[in-house]
Order: sequence, then C-alpha cells, then structure tokens
Amino acid sequence: LLDVAWICLFAVLGRENHADALTPLTVFAVAWPFLVGYVISAIVVNLPRSPRGIRRGAIVWIGMVVIAMAIRTVELGRLPEQAFVIVALVFLGAGMLGIRLLAMFVVWRRRRKRDARIAALSETDEL
Repeated sequence: LLDVAWICLFAVLGRENHADALTPLTVFAVAWPFLVGYVISAIVVNLPRSPRGIRRGAIVWIGMVVIAMAIRTVELGRLPEQAFVIVALVFLGAGMLGIRLLAMFVVWRRRRKRDARIAALSETDEL
C-alpha cells in the first residue's frame, strides 16, 4: 500500500513541478503505467509473500519502471525523455527501497532491544 501511495505522490509532484493542471485525471494519466507495471512485477515476484524484502522490492521497482516506460513509449509513439526515466528511477527507488530499509532497521532494533531484555532477565534469574 505504501508503494502505491509513493507512485501516486510521484505523479502528483511531477504534475505540480511542470505546472500542469492537477486533477485526479491528470495524476492518473501519469500514474497508471507505473501502477500497471507495479502490479505485474509484484505478481511475478510474489511480493505479498515478503513485502518488506529488499531483493523483491528492487525487482518490483526496476520491473515497474521498465514496464511503465514501455507503456509510455507505445502511448506517446516515442521513447520517454531521458530525464523522466532518471527521475522515475531515482524517486521511485528511493521511496520503495527506502521504506523497506527503514522497516528492516526497525525490526532489527526491536529484536536487539528484546534480546537485551531477555539477557537481563536471565542474568537476574541466575542471581
């Protein structure tokens, strides 16, 4: 769900950055190729099985952008601008992988605190 929200944010910011009309339809016009690419890539790698996995997230991210750019190429009748491809890769990758890295850090931190509490309890039991 966070990935889809990030894709939509990308579309909103892109429309605002280019001073285009910001309506649900214009946002959808930018987002839909990425959403289609996301769904296809997520199904291929079975993302629901491990939604926080970095490897799966990276495959979905790259697959999504490749599929979206293919759709845009057909839609526009030409290759997308190189700057658009780079911005899409960087922004979407930062969000999709960044949230997974943050989740991994939170889980690691919680486990570390839990293990410290367990160690402290076992020390008091030994006394």
